[in-house]
Amino acid sequence: MSAQPPGGPAPARREEKSWLSAGLKMMKTVSSQVQKGVQDAAKQIQKDFDDVQVQCPTCGAVFRWPKGQPKAAACGQCGTLVEPPKAKDKANFHFQTMMSAINKTVEDTTGKSIMSKTKQWNVVVPQGAVPGQQIDVYIENNQYRTVVPQGARPGDTFPIVVDKAPKIIATKGKKFPITGGNLIQVVPDQKSGGVPPPQPPASPSEVDALPILQGEVVEAEGVVVATAEPPTVEGKVC
Repeated sequence: MSAQPPGGPAPARREEKSWLSAGLKMMKTVSSQVQKGVQDAAKQIQKDFDDVQVQCPTCGAVFRWPKGQPKAAACGQCGTLVEPPKAKDKANFHFQTMMSAINKTVEDTTGKSIMSKTKQWNVVVPQGAVPGQQIDVYIENNQYRTVVPQGARPGDTFPIVVDKAPKIIATKGKKFPITGGNLIQVVPDQKSGGVPPPQPPASPSEVDALPILQGEVVEAEGVVVATAEPPTVEGKVC
């Protein structure tokens, strides 16, 4: 066993121990904060399991589901009747909310985020799309809207960059088929007070009048593919 130099460990060794001690202390702090955050979130979920936000499948507006509404609610923005969220949708909403809270706790404590970082995806222009037309694509279960760039033709690819996957802020709503006898509650929104606003006249521009294509992302080994119809051949991701 080697003897320590006079005056104790060398400066480099003391610095290593100092960093190790600081790292262990940080880990304990983060672990304690995360554990407390999870416990608080679990209590809140048990209390407010039915308190969720729903995203309108037509206009994308997000509204809080009215408490005690068992059948359907009308979107305050466009009037679309939306089905009530299922139990698994509520559970997923609260799970995503809890994960976001945990990430914020870690970020506040360490200054670093545990969410995914910037990533580039290549989108294939779907058949029938023209430059300037909007496309909805799903990447890692999150919906993004992009625009076909000028000069791009069906089959061409163009890059999009996702800074980080956003938390799911609402369960995905589904349209509700209205039938006789259904009681519908209109959900107020801040602008119209619950009355669906009048729809603006269609733009004279042909591109603006085109529908938004519902793209679907297929992830394998190469390209992310956005198509107007469900793909029959898997694409590749780069």
